[in-house]
Amino acid sequence: MKSESDDSQSSKVVPKSKKCLRAEDKIGITGNGLLISWRIRPVISINSDEKKPENQVPSYIPHVIDEKVAINIVSVASGSSFSICLSDNGVVFAFGKASSGCLGLSCDRDINQPRIVEPLFNHDIKSIACGPKHVLAFSEENDVFVWGHGSSGCLGLGETNFQLVPQLVQIEWKEKPEKIYCGTDCSFIITKDSSLLACGSNRHNKLAMDSSEGHQIDETRFFTKVRSEQLQDVHSSFG
Repeated sequence: MKSESDDSQSSKVVPKSKKCLRAEDKIGITGNGLLISWRIRPVISINSDEKKPENQVPSYIPHVIDEKVAINIVSVASGSSFSICLSDNGVVFAFGKASSGCLGLSCDRDINQPRIVEPLFNHDIKSIACGPKHVLAFSEENDVFVWGHGSSGCLGLGETNFQLVPQLVQIEWKEKPEKIYCGTDCSFIITKDSSLLACGSNRHNKLAMDSSEGHQIDETRFFTKVRSEQLQDVHSSFG
């Protein structure tokens, strides 16, 4: 178990990052709530006398992103060249490339250090989720906010338009949302009655929206009930 002195010493030897987030960067959180990024460096040899590929390993050098961003960061989610962070008091931060369109900050320049997503400041956010190009945020008031690229209707707003700042989603279901998830071009909500709602691309029937009679549905632009057993969790990945 790490002591507070261990965390303090760790943060002192990790340099502060001044570079913008890139797609290949890795993001993590230390035990005392600091954001850390790892950027893959050129490979180094594990044996100075050997230059064979099997003796080469990637070098991961950690950097503190910003030790003053909040009292305590409890969650972080990353998309393509951007990251969204959540503090223990429900404040959402974003940083990365403006070209990602997912910072929710109404800005056209890259953000190197986490900045508050102001449209959500008055909402107590309790969870976040990121796809490569879109973001979901879930509040203590059971509201779901979305922003980013709306390809295939993955924002659940009934359209495919790009949303620069967070938008409130109207959920047409008898039970309130409980968990949120993002896929590559789709989104999911599990409700309090363990129902699964989904929107976005249904390519290869990945949302299980095709009918048993063979009728294929390419996409759904609103959060729609999925025919399934009751679920407690969903796992979605993107490359």
